[in-house]
Amino acid sequence: MDVSHQTHKNKETFLNRFSVVDPYGCCHTVVAHIAMDGHYYIYPTLNPTIESVRSITIREAARLQSFPDDYFFEGSRSSAFKQIGNAVPVVLAHKIAEELKKMLCDYE
Repeated sequence: MDVSHQTHKNKETFLNRFSVVDPYGCCHTVVAHIAMDGHYYIYPTLNPTIESVRSITIREAARLQSFPDDYFFEGSRSSAFKQIGNAVPVVLAHKIAEELKKMLCDYE
């Protein structure tokens, strides 16, 4: 990891604190404190410049967690990111529920 751009003296930890979301693969885990760690979720821009680099939006984070686009989050921006980061991804929760239903039906 290149540490030449670090402005702090700690050269041993937090070396991966800037990370671009992989547009062709899997995103790293969306966490509840994403509002404070937006630099760990940088939107994948084709030709990034200082002006075009940005963190992902609430809606983009929600999509990563498989929330439908019309899902509404209550509260502030930080609160919305916290709800998204604390959530079990919607598709995963649905698949788990389907399997539990099968198990319970087989049990009867």
